Amino acid sequence: KGWTVDDTLPNPNKVAIDRFEAKLNDTLAKVTQLYETFRLSEALTTVYRLVWDEFCARYLEIIKPAYDQAAQQSLPIDHDTYRITVQYFDTLMRLLHPFMPFITEEVWQYLQPRTEGESICVASYPTAYAFDQTIIEEATRIFEIVQNINNIRQQQQLKKSEVIEVYFTDESYAQLYTVKFALTIQKLAGVGNITLTTAKPSETVGFIVGSEEFFIPVTQTIDVEVEKQKLIKELDYQKGFLQSVEKKLSNERFVSNAPEKVVALEKKKKEDAEAKIKALEESLAAL
Repeated sequence: KGWTVDDTLPNPNKVAIDRFEAKLNDTLAKVTQLYETFRLSEALTTVYRLVWDEFCARYLEIIKPAYDQAAQQSLPIDHDTYRITVQYFDTLMRLLHPFMPFITEEVWQYLQPRTEGESICVASYPTAYAFDQTIIEEATRIFEIVQNINNIRQQQQLKKSEVIEVYFTDESYAQLYTVKFALTIQKLAGVGNITLTTAKPSETVGFIVGSEEFFIPVTQTIDVEVEKQKLIKELDYQKGFLQSVEKKLSNERFVSNAPEKVVALEKKKKEDAEAKIKALEESLAAL
């Protein structure tokens, strides 16, 4: 309610909105199933993660307007993003209401004008609709990248206000990183540019997501021994993980009886682990 809405501004947050819309409907479907099987504790945990992790920590951080330091106030937000965000907030309060009846009623009443006697207690419970699974999977990858960038920022003692550059190596993801989810990466990880590269830049620290390498230039001297130990630790983990997946895939009973999607997922895990091991070994050799 403290944001200023400007009806003339375009909506720059379509991807963030589409992603949260998909995640919301995915969660609604899961919560409904958990209610039907009387798994109330799991239902509460699922709702909590949606409200705190997805809506507060991710969605709001992406769509909230920038802060004008000179004027000491937030810049305006576009009407579409504001309207849709209030609708999401309304839906989340109704979803959370069975677990937190009083505070959700209070918040819900403030979200928009209500008629006398109108109450969240008798408002319709949210219903799940068809959603885009692909954008959820894409965003999961993006959030893993963001987490790794922020981990490196913390390790290298880089200020949150310090804009950093990121390089990636897989051309097939260029559209995803530099266009579709560029705003997400920039806002959640304080990134200036995320750029495709064919060779590892000098004076960088790296991380791996899936089978892809990412590099972040650093200004301070890199402790080679520390980086080496980190890589060795990750390499040992990946080798152990690969062994567990190979053991599962070598079990004829599992391969024969498990659903095709489950077997395919395990094979993908094996491929990713092998690619990570190769990349880690190459990084170790380069130190």
